[in-house]
Amino acid sequence: MSDWDQSGSYDPNAYQQYDASGAADGSYANYSEYGAGTYDETQYNEYNEYAGSATSYDPNQYSEYSSDASSSSYQEPVVYAQPEVPQNVFQAPQTTYDSGVVQTPQNVYSPPATPMVLSPVTSPTVSSSSSVAVPLSTGALAGTLSDQPNIPPINAVDQARWIKEGEVALCQNCTCKFSILTKRHRCRACGGIFCDGCSQDRLPVKGYTGLQRVCFGCYSKNAPLSPFHQALVDEVCRDTKEKQLLSMIVVIKKDGGGSAFTSDKRHTIMVVTEHRVMFLKRSSKKIYKHDKILDLVGIDVENEMKATLSYRRKALLQEPTPQDKYEQYIETSRIPEVLNLIRTLHAKLVRGTPSLMELPCRSPKPEYLLPISQEVLNAPILAGGFCELYQGFCNYFDVPESNELIQYIIESTQKQPHVLDLTYCPGIERGSDLSFDLRPVFYALRHNIYFLQFEVSDVAIADVIQLLADAMKTNATLTKLSLTNLETAYFSALGKSLTDHLTNAITEIDLSYTTLSDKAVRSIAGALYNKKFGLRSLKLGYCNISTKSIVVLFREGLAPNSKLSIALEELDLSGNSLNDEGSATVRSWIEKIGPRAYLNTLLLAKTHANLELVLPALPNLSYIKTLDISSNPILTETANHHLCEWAGANSSLQTLNVSNNQMDSSGIAVLLTAVSANQSLSKTNVNFAGNLVTPDSAYAFAGMISPHVCVFQKKKKKKKKKKKK
Repeated sequence: MSDWDQSGSYDPNAYQQYDASGAADGSYANYSEYGAGTYDETQYNEYNEYAGSATSYDPNQYSEYSSDASSSSYQEPVVYAQPEVPQNVFQAPQTTYDSGVVQTPQNVYSPPATPMVLSPVTSPTVSSSSSVAVPLSTGALAGTLSDQPNIPPINAVDQARWIKEGEVALCQNCTCKFSILTKRHRCRACGGIFCDGCSQDRLPVKGYTGLQRVCFGCYSKNAPLSPFHQALVDEVCRDTKEKQLLSMIVVIKKDGGGSAFTSDKRHTIMVVTEHRVMFLKRSSKKIYKHDKILDLVGIDVENEMKATLSYRRKALLQEPTPQDKYEQYIETSRIPEVLNLIRTLHAKLVRGTPSLMELPCRSPKPEYLLPISQEVLNAPILAGGFCELYQGFCNYFDVPESNELIQYIIESTQKQPHVLDLTYCPGIERGSDLSFDLRPVFYALRHNIYFLQFEVSDVAIADVIQLLADAMKTNATLTKLSLTNLETAYFSALGKSLTDHLTNAITEIDLSYTTLSDKAVRSIAGALYNKKFGLRSLKLGYCNISTKSIVVLFREGLAPNSKLSIALEELDLSGNSLNDEGSATVRSWIEKIGPRAYLNTLLLAKTHANLELVLPALPNLSYIKTLDISSNPILTETANHHLCEWAGANSSLQTLNVSNNQMDSSGIAVLLTAVSANQSLSKTNVNFAGNLVTPDSAYAFAGMISPHVCVFQKKKKKKKKKKKK
């Protein structure tokens, strides 16, 4: 016959697991507080939460027993034999509240006021040398202890101060609303009322015997990591080569953030290292979530137990949009301690980098955000924090650090402060295999403000320019780029980066002896057109630029940006192809910028320039100190006339190079006469080497202009003959 017959009569043998206190499961552990022998439907419904759905007995559900039971003979915790749960388990009617009074229907079983006799069973014997994980809760979020844990009982709030269940409509942690499906549970430590998901942990509590239900706040304050969990943390830190700084049990949300439902939360092990925040599954060493401190962009504190960390989805964008960010919810009673550690680690990594130092933190109370130690903020840094940031990015990309590179940067900055010159860096020179990853170097260069110049020359690593182009998307402190004698095809990407980053501080560009394609020149022209700040120097000597690209450079870059052109002080186009079209374009540009231009160095050597088109525009340049038109086609009489006319009126010329222009003696005599007649050019250096001048004529010319330094013929070095043995 079943425990309940057709008439609904009660069979007491089916409910012998009730003791005098009425403790039937983990959710109903202190019946005595409501008065012995008095039925309270609110408590009884919590039993039906388990009994209504269970078809087999789960001993973990009945692990809590009240220490203040009415039986005075109860001294030590005893493992009791539990009867088999019948198939037709009694379903208590649903609790309804009316003005705070519990409505109890008739014909409902009330637990007896006297204790029932329960027969104890012997617990299995466990060897002291074996390691056994002992579950502390029945839920999916339960905490665990292992290796026979020895946690002292925690303090409990006096029951007289407990809040009444009927007065609480929302969970005191997640604020979910209590209902027929969402039951109330009391924390035996603080006495608060929580939902099942927020109170599934178990700890020993003073005044009670055995493990008691506690909320997560009380659990995280008092429960250390078990030896089993600590072993998992140590193994993960060894595998990832990270130094463990903090580890604890926390609550996170499955989707990181956004959801407020308790069912979307889970307990996990949070491990904070020097560079990362990791969340581990408690059953294995698998990393559930993994965040990098360098990606941290904001902290939002809700209260003393809850906070949300915001991270970038993409690698270190300067201003990530909401779509580029994701959130990580953290719940622990040690929020101020955790946030202070994370903020301190972040400050250590990004010192000297204002764009990353700005970490917005929002908190309802200032005590939730402890101040960062001044010792950390004022600690000495290498190369303005560049080396520390480089080490951080090595960890970011999971690549080894190069101690040789760090030492090289330290030594080079001592000789040339604020200059990052990778030309002689070990492992990057031409003919050697790259011994370290370049990505951390250029990612550190993105935000570091110490270096003002970047130089690299004569290397055969194609990624250098591409990585530099990525760095220039955010760098706002570099003023000089010297990229000479390189074999690469990524200069178009560099030009695009300079075009998109309108606030770049570049004032000097040196690309000499680096072959530039038409696409690269057009990209550089676009950067010059959009540049808001002035440019002091543009060196494009011997870049094999075609006449077509020269025209594009001036018409699409320099000419439309008159402010940049006026501020330009040095222009080097040597070794490229001007021809007639390019020469006419240069003349038009000079005439446009006019006498306001600050151009003092113009180098047009070996450009196949039509000097008859270029030289008539020289009177517009009032500040020219150096003019090089050497190695061009014949300097005709017309061109020489314009040159003499300009030299006679110029007052700033210091160096004039007209070598290898096939000038005859008469042309040289006319030019020397014009220069010597100008008293302002008394110290001007004139180079006539490689022209049609005999040695006798050269000495005669030198006597004419003794104050001037003139070179008529280059001295040839005599080769020493090797003696035969």
